[in-house]
Order: sequence, then structure tokens, then C-alpha cells
Amino acid sequence: MTAPRELVVRRDRFGEARVVERERKATEGEVLFRIERFALTTNNVTYAVLGASYGYWDFFPRPEDDTGIVPVWGIGIVVSSNVEGVPIGRRYYGYWPMADHAVVRPTSVEDAAFVDRSVSRTERPDLYQRYHALDVDPLHEEATTDLELLLRPLFTTAWLLADQLMDPAFADPALKTVVVSSASSKTSVALGHTFANTAGRPRVVGLTSPANAATVWSSGVFDEVVTYDRVDRSLADVAGEGPIAYCDVAGNRSLRLAVHTALDPRLERSVAVGVAHSSHLSRPDRPLPGPKTSVFFVPDRAALRAREWGAGPFAERLAEAFRPYLTWARNRLQVREVVGLNAAGDAWGSLVTGDIDPTEGIVVVP
Repeated sequence: MTAPRELVVRRDRFGEARVVERERKATEGEVLFRIERFALTTNNVTYAVLGASYGYWDFFPRPEDDTGIVPVWGIGIVVSSNVEGVPIGRRYYGYWPMADHAVVRPTSVEDAAFVDRSVSRTERPDLYQRYHALDVDPLHEEATTDLELLLRPLFTTAWLLADQLMDPAFADPALKTVVVSSASSKTSVALGHTFANTAGRPRVVGLTSPANAATVWSSGVFDEVVTYDRVDRSLADVAGEGPIAYCDVAGNRSLRLAVHTALDPRLERSVAVGVAHSSHLSRPDRPLPGPKTSVFFVPDRAALRAREWGAGPFAERLAEAFRPYLTWARNRLQVREVVGLNAAGDAWGSLVTGDIDPTEGIVVVP
């Protein structure tokens, strides 16, 4: 039998990846999973870029100092279990390493889910530690498995972000416009779709490259589209009157400066959501005008709503919003299946450099 393997990346040059072997066995209180498949998106690039500051490298720690494992969302099947209620053969959706096997320590075991309490994850947000049994998961349908893997985490981010932006406790109730960068990204498209199906919503303006402008327009989820080269000339007029919020999915600080400058003084909120443009992380030459940029941390918003609504109703509301989006996306996103961790390393490199087709989604079968 081939030894378990994992895909590790350089922490200082995270575009570099290699496959290594690492023994995996379940001891008392643990479960060994074979990872069936996982998605690779720019969301995972964000995990790498923010790995040190937000602890993403610590979820699945490596013994070497210069390499790390990027977490991914995917499906695992139990192959060895020392925990009652987590039977061999059951499949779970959750947060995995880029690997072909993983060991977790289930606690709070219920029929629908369990929480991993491995030593490296005891202080991590519940969103990243909860594993959902697919046979009773309200968000899962077997026929759309690959699309779910690609879109579920990104849609959850977008749905919760829209929820926060519409929350009077966070933003002006009179918010008129939301400007979102990296409009071709799956997170931004999901945000546009969520607002398009929300009563009393603000207008949504997508920012994108000239090369992706036609694709972004054709999605039909943005009220206006502005290319990056026209931000300083067109954005203020296109954004219209009234309070504005900027959602920075690109993570491009020079672009953030241009947007703040163009929209000042009507820009009320600036929220950093991701770092899709990982090659443009240098700081701008001068301070940002307008509001200070806050970071949108998905687990915090999810935890807040789970407390306020209850875990069950939270999952039901998310599923109710997700299913129509999945149906809408089915004919707009082409799944590319990548087999093997070596091929996954090549796909990872393309994600880091941004050399990807926005209408394509990568699913890895390790």
C-alpha cells in the first residue's frame, strides 16, 4: 500500500509546492479519513497569504519550519475509526489538508456532524472544526457534489458578507451602492447573486480587468461593471449618489487606494474580504482617504448568527439561499477534475499566479 501523502507549500514562496509522504494512523479517540476530493479556489490562496497572521498554517502543522499545508474544503470517507458514532464508510464534508489522508479527533458527536478537537485545532473557530455527515446534510445533493465543493465555502462567505452589509448595526441603513473588486471571482459573483435576490438591496458595481469584463457582464449579477483602468475616471459617476461600501476581494492595496480616492467622501465602509490578487500586496505610497479598512472574518459572522438564530435555523437559511445559487451556477461553471497530488501542485501554482479561467473550477481527486 502506498504511504499517505500530502501537498506542502513554501511559507515564504507559497507558489512552490511538492508532495511528501507522511504516515497517518488513528489511535484511541481518533478517526482516519481517506480524502475523496477537495476544491481548489482563490479562497485557498487567501489561506496561504494570511497563513501566519490568521493561523491557517496551524490547522495541519508540519514538522519543517519552511513548509506548510494549505487547508481545503472537501469530502472524506472514514477508513478507520476508534470513535463511537463515526462509522467506517460514512462520508463527511469539512476542512481538510491538501492530502490523501487525514486524522481527526471527533468530539460532540451527533448524527449530523461532529467537532474535531485535535491538539492543533482546540482554539480554532467552530466553522473550521465541524464535519457534516453528507447523508443528512441539508446543503448536499450527490448530483452536484463538485459544484458544492467549489461554491459552498465561497457562497457562505458572500451570503454572510451581504448579511453584514445589510445589518443596520454595521452599515448605514441608507446604503445605496456596494462596490466589489475581483468581480470575476466566485466569491464576488456569489455576492452579486445574493444581493440580486435580496429585497431592498443596494446596487452592486463589479470591478474587474478588461480581459474579464465581458464574462463579468454576462453573469448578470452586477448592476454596473467598471474595469480597473477606469476606476479613477468612471467609478464615482457609476457608483451614483448616497453612501457606498467597498468590498475588497482582490486584496490589491494599490487598487484599494484608487477606489478610496475615487469615492471619498461618500465611501462609508471598506471591508477586506480576500486576496485574489496575491501578487499585488505591497502597501500604497500614501494613506487611504476615507474609512479605515476592516477585515471580514467569516467564522465571526457565522458564530454570531448561529448564536442569534440557532445552529439548525442557521443551516436551514444557508441551504435555502444556496440551492437556487447552485442551480444558477450549474451552467456557468465548468468543473476541471485534477487527479493526483502532483497534478494538484501544478493547479495550485496556476491559482497563485492568477493564471486561471474564471469560468472554470478545480476539483482534486488526490
